[in-house]
Amino acid sequence: MGISIAEMLGLELPEEQPGDADAAGQDTDGQDPAGRAEAGSPSSSESENPATGAGDGVEKDDPVQEAVVVALLAESNVPAEDFRSDLTLEGDFDLDAIGRYAVVASIEQDLRVTLKDSEVEDAATLADLIALVRQSQRG
Repeated sequence: MGISIAEMLGLELPEEQPGDADAAGQDTDGQDPAGRAEAGSPSSSESENPATGAGDGVEKDDPVQEAVVVALLAESNVPAEDFRSDLTLEGDFDLDAIGRYAVVASIEQDLRVTLKDSEVEDAATLADLIALVRQSQRG
């Protein structure tokens, strides 16, 4: 139903074939779509930011949060240690429409998901963007 943001920016996303990934978004080789090794111990669920180790109430080995944080670090001047879930994309991260879609394109490419433009425009905070990406992974 239209063109994705990644396609608008000239990025090509690989087509997923049935059986390429399981329901959790993990490739069958034990790595997530970005090539990071799958977490192997129950201690991997801690309230630390994967980019900084700073506590913010999210899982340490969360590929969704990691992809969002990495994309935001590339497009904003906010230091990773200052990231909080209530920071606004426009006000705090100073993202205009082009910056927002550069972040989204990076996330789409990293996690092999497609985000709807209307939903991206409605995402006001870091938490909203993370929730939107998680929702897109569920189908």
